[in-house]
Amino acid sequence: MATQERSDAGSAADANQTLKAAHRAMWALGDYHTFATSTVWELGPVLVDACRISRGQRVLDVAAGTGNVAIRAALAGASVVASDLTPENFDAGRRAAHAAGVEIEWVEGDAEALPFEDGDSRSSRRASARCSLPISSKWPPSSSASAGPAGRSA
Repeated sequence: MATQERSDAGSAADANQTLKAAHRAMWALGDYHTFATSTVWELGPVLVDACRISRGQRVLDVAAGTGNVAIRAALAGASVVASDLTPENFDAGRRAAHAAGVEIEWVEGDAEALPFEDGDSRSSRRASARCSLPISSKWPPSSSASAGPAGRSA
């Protein structure tokens, strides 16, 4: 029985990795920034306002894409880390951030296993909503590094 359970767990993990690779490839196709600016770009300031992001706060934008929320959080005065599974989109995000006159740290990362340790000063508040995670995903991740003890998720 234990051998079968390990095999099933391995199969599920393999399927999850295959799904993530497909998601990454899909989000890297074409010009995501043009798509984002024509469809969801106006939602960035709405989320920043809803989270009451302001000067001096630290924001971790999970599933940041090209920085829709990250740029707006930086414009509000926050120190921002933008994390996404698809680093192919970071160059467009860097250009948009530069055009907006803000600095953002861009970090490749899987929303289910963020690349930050507990207590990492870069990750005290999440500003991005669940995006492109498998249905079985637990959101938010259990690590306190994702939002910190005083953090909020939106």
